[in-house]
Amino acid sequence: SHTISNACLVIDLKTSTMMIALLLIIAVCYPAPQVSADAEDVDVVFDPLTIRAIIHSNGTTTFLIDATVWNLGLSSIDTVSIRVDSLKLRVSSVSVDESQVISSTNQLTRYTEVLVPLSSPLGINESVTIHVVAMADDLQSEILESEDGSLLSRSMIYYLRPQTAIRNFTFIAVLPPHASLSSESATPLFPSVSGNFTDGESLIFYWSIGYIEPGLEQAFIVKYETPNTAPSAISTETPFLLIAVIGLTLALGYILIVPRLRRRLKRSFGVKYVSISGDEHTVIEILHRKGGSCPQKEIAQELDISQAKASILLKALEERGLIRRLREGRSNMVYLIED
Repeated sequence: SHTISNACLVIDLKTSTMMIALLLIIAVCYPAPQVSADAEDVDVVFDPLTIRAIIHSNGTTTFLIDATVWNLGLSSIDTVSIRVDSLKLRVSSVSVDESQVISSTNQLTRYTEVLVPLSSPLGINESVTIHVVAMADDLQSEILESEDGSLLSRSMIYYLRPQTAIRNFTFIAVLPPHASLSSESATPLFPSVSGNFTDGESLIFYWSIGYIEPGLEQAFIVKYETPNTAPSAISTETPFLLIAVIGLTLALGYILIVPRLRRRLKRSFGVKYVSISGDEHTVIEILHRKGGSCPQKEIAQELDISQAKASILLKALEERGLIRRLREGRSNMVYLIED
């Protein structure tokens, strides 16, 4: 029995040795496939991504998309795809690292794909900044008139279904001038906003999300209303000459008086500091303390906020002429504009 056991052991050892040798031969003859630039495991991450939706009362919506695109995959890439959930999208301009490029669009079943070419391949762990200006005609509902005819209401719905991971995402909705949130809706904003401010003419709301997984759907809904300024029908019995005189008088009054009145009000009240928030006031104080200028990232650090939120604050101040941002290298410098 010992002899039989030893013989079986020898056979098992020989069999194992032959199997190992066979596997080595297969590995040498059939090496592992190489990863190409078009491989599906190329990992593109948007960090940060800001979409600013400027809502127009005529039913169109302008999009300003600002993204920093990172290549965290295994090979370089030469094109970046941006998904916009609109089938009536018109792209006005696209820039990569502040240089204009010619993009193309690919309209699919439920969305439009904006293909942004890169001037040079984006290597592993490298990033580029992309700015897209586009307009969509199919994101707002039909206009509705209130029962008394004094208000016109619409709703804007934007769906975000990212193809890649997004970090530090901000969605900004700018209402039309003099518009307000719908008074007939219990939830005119969805989901709950992260904050709001005004540029002195329009209400602006924003949502900040730290991370969004690829394919995770996120909807943003804004319901708003504007005054109904449609002119009423003029009776045919009204004398034409009287109408002409009234119209001419109003036109001359507007041309001669309104500009002077605006300049006087501007000197008296100073429109720059209208509706300035606490955080915006702190930004002004930081710039004063640092001699009138400093990098944008230092402002975010002192306020202990994300770069995305800092960009929103600085954008509002810049639109009101309080500061100016200039690109220097790979960072933004912020300058205080003194009166």
